[in-house]
Amino acid sequence: MYAGMKNKMTRHLIIELFVVLLFCVLIFSCSTFFMNQESLDAIGNMNDVYMHSMSEELSLHFAEVTRLRFAQMEALMDSAHARDEDPENIKQRLADEAKLRGFEYLAFYTLDGKLDKIYGNDVEIDNSTVFADALHNHEKKIALGVGESGEEKIVFGMPDDFHTEMDDIYLALVAG
Repeated sequence: MYAGMKNKMTRHLIIELFVVLLFCVLIFSCSTFFMNQESLDAIGNMNDVYMHSMSEELSLHFAEVTRLRFAQMEALMDSAHARDEDPENIKQRLADEAKLRGFEYLAFYTLDGKLDKIYGNDVEIDNSTVFADALHNHEKKIALGVGESGEEKIVFGMPDDFHTEMDDIYLALVAG
């Protein structure tokens, strides 16, 4: 009788050990699953915060570069208006100063929407009607342009009335 009870007890202990082991595996599996979910959520939240911060930084950087480029264009126009000289000298001075400021393209924008190139490769402005409307309303405007070889360029339009001796009237200065 004692041996039978011992076998029953051993079997009972083995079953309890197996149940406890199964319970531990289940607990660890569930905790691992939930920890992975929490980690993924935390990484996702960190990613959202990082991307939002980067977006703000890029927006601020773009705004500052835009402000700087328009300030440089205002300086170009001030120098063009500073002296009264013939149109070719004005164009040459504008070209020289624009090159010093890092512009690759410079042109006058005519009343009929054409670009009278001062220097650089020709650029065609995308959505030119919106660009022209803004300049006609005496607003500064940024647009995307496409160069002769197909490369995209950012083009800045600064409204100002330029008059030449030949009565050409230019609506704005365009640089890129």
